[in-house]
Amino acid sequence: AAFARMAAPRRWKLPDISEQKVLKLGIQRLRRRLDDDGEVGVGAAAAAGSSVQGFPRRKDGTPALMTESFFRRLLSGEVELKVACQSDVSAAQSDLRHLSCEQLLAIRAQTVDFLTISDSHSAHCNFLSSVDGHLLEKLACRCLAPGGGDSPPLGAPPPLGAPPLGAASAQRPRPEVLR
Repeated sequence: AAFARMAAPRRWKLPDISEQKVLKLGIQRLRRRLDDDGEVGVGAAAAAGSSVQGFPRRKDGTPALMTESFFRRLLSGEVELKVACQSDVSAAQSDLRHLSCEQLLAIRAQTVDFLTISDSHSAHCNFLSSVDGHLLEKLACRCLAPGGGDSPPLGAPPPLGAPPLGAASAQRPRPEVLR
């Protein structure tokens, strides 16, 4: 009986605007918000030593990423994700957890127009879904960190377990995001 009295949640409707357009504009605005100059890796993020081309290292100085060269080429624009070999994309997926929020956002900004549900691009779809999950997790951690982390607070974090950013890559939330 109590459930019958509860009102349905309010939903926003944006007529004549596609979800893809909203996603693209949101990612662009978020990139500008993370860095005042409009380029991730310049300004406050670069001053903190977190550029898009700066990759994590282990204590002994060796690369923390197994596929650093792939990410270097991807982030520099030498290669586009949609034309990368499935084996390279699959191998790089496990290294996503080591990337910074700025690097994940740069990858997502480059691939926001790449939508496919084709079986021939399953590795690419899984990669983008992982990018979305790691990005949401790192944004939430940054928003919840005392003092807002190394950049101004971005506002309320997305709810943990929210679907990935892209409608085409919407799947169940990753279990580690919910922990």
